[in-house]
Amino acid sequence: MKINYKYSDNTFQTQIEYVFHIFEYLLGIDFQRDSKSILSITYGKKEPTNLNSNYHIHIHQSDQLFNKTNYSYGSSLPDLPLVHLNLKKYEMLNTKKFTSSTLPIIYPKNKFCDLKIKNTESGKLLLINFDLIASIFFMLTRYEEYISDSSRLDKNGRFPAVESVAYKEKFLSRPIVNEYIELLWEIIQYFDLGYNRKKIWGDNNFGVFLTHDVDVIQKYTALSNLFNPIYTNLKNRKFQRVTDNIKNFFLSSSDYKRDPYWTFDYMINLEKKYNFKSTFFFLVHNRHKYDGDYNFDSKEIQKLIYKLIENDIEIGLHLSYDSFDKYDLMKNQIKYFKNCLSRSNLGVRQHYLRFDVKNTWEYQNKNNILYDTSLSYADRSGFRNGICHPFQVYSLTSEKKLDLWEIPLNVMEATLKRKNYMNLSINKAYEYTTTLIDSVKLYNGVFTFLWHNNNFSGEWIEWNELYKKILKYIDDKNGIGLTGREIINKINDREQ
Repeated sequence: MKINYKYSDNTFQTQIEYVFHIFEYLLGIDFQRDSKSILSITYGKKEPTNLNSNYHIHIHQSDQLFNKTNYSYGSSLPDLPLVHLNLKKYEMLNTKKFTSSTLPIIYPKNKFCDLKIKNTESGKLLLINFDLIASIFFMLTRYEEYISDSSRLDKNGRFPAVESVAYKEKFLSRPIVNEYIELLWEIIQYFDLGYNRKKIWGDNNFGVFLTHDVDVIQKYTALSNLFNPIYTNLKNRKFQRVTDNIKNFFLSSSDYKRDPYWTFDYMINLEKKYNFKSTFFFLVHNRHKYDGDYNFDSKEIQKLIYKLIENDIEIGLHLSYDSFDKYDLMKNQIKYFKNCLSRSNLGVRQHYLRFDVKNTWEYQNKNNILYDTSLSYADRSGFRNGICHPFQVYSLTSEKKLDLWEIPLNVMEATLKRKNYMNLSINKAYEYTTTLIDSVKLYNGVFTFLWHNNNFSGEWIEWNELYKKILKYIDDKNGIGLTGREIINKINDREQ
């Protein structure tokens, strides 16, 4: 069964078509423009008069975003505070399918929003009196970041969560795009026409993308790493630890595998316990002081990579600190990595989660990258794009849908722990992370988790249990741990 759709404003055809593509993908229903079907969806500023279907949904088009005068200017940004739709008012909606009983609306109709049912001569008309399409487009494209100026960036040139509408309006921890699409699905179901959604994960409830960025592999590489702990332990009269410090330093300096940052066997075995697969992202160039401590071409790293591959682990590219807005630098790293590993369908993550919505996706796409997985805020975990599914990205620079997929990152362990970020206790970190997992499960999405190989020892030693508990929680909730490439393949198989 298909759904007919049409819209009246061809000025913004590519933008509107993109959102209808997202509807088709997440609902698993065939959408066809200007076709005949029992259900039609229209989008425009005026309520339709000539209805050619027995059942009709009309979505109001706001004049604030898709407007020639406003588009790409600050005047197109949503007015804060946002208006909320009270879901409890509508008997047709199953409020259990939403993370809250109220839904923030980014682009309402004249600071007002509601759902209204009308009987017509041909059948039923349901009016969505707010701009569902502009609201989705705003979140997925990171529109607010595109028109933002550099004064809002942090010291690493990143757009921080605290500057976002989602953070200011307290819905960063909600996959708001999924909630919008769930609202549309509930309305479609209200008509009881026999539409069905296709499953992605088979008997599993959701997908899990376990990732590890390999930034550093040795703790004991400088004398400061020997003398600093010795000084601290002597001061605290912990003499046995002084002996251990000296022993570990010399053993680890001569053998990678004795270093506390060389945790690859530990991670492999832990993930195998739950039959999870994971993806490791490696740096190939070390030109910036933040670009890691190892030589990608060394025998130890090459042995490690092939060992990971033998264990069914995906190897991705960790693009360097400066590459996110430098095309030639990115191109050279991708070419080098592909040649070294004879790999196509490559997944990448930008180092330090540096991302520029004007350039990064465009450059990755031009280099035929399969997927990126950089989209999380460094300072706050959650849903930066408002969605808990991978999606094909839309470039505001070229104004078109790209071939590139984004698998949004939900949680990085450093974001949870660091004092200048969320600064959570272990218990609070577990509570927050499992809440996000529950939301992903609700919408059968993908939970993406980043834990660095070097964060299992030292000040992180007590956080080991958190990582174990989260893996167990995922398993208990019937998540399936897949590589990034496998996730995209499953989505493409489901769409056929």
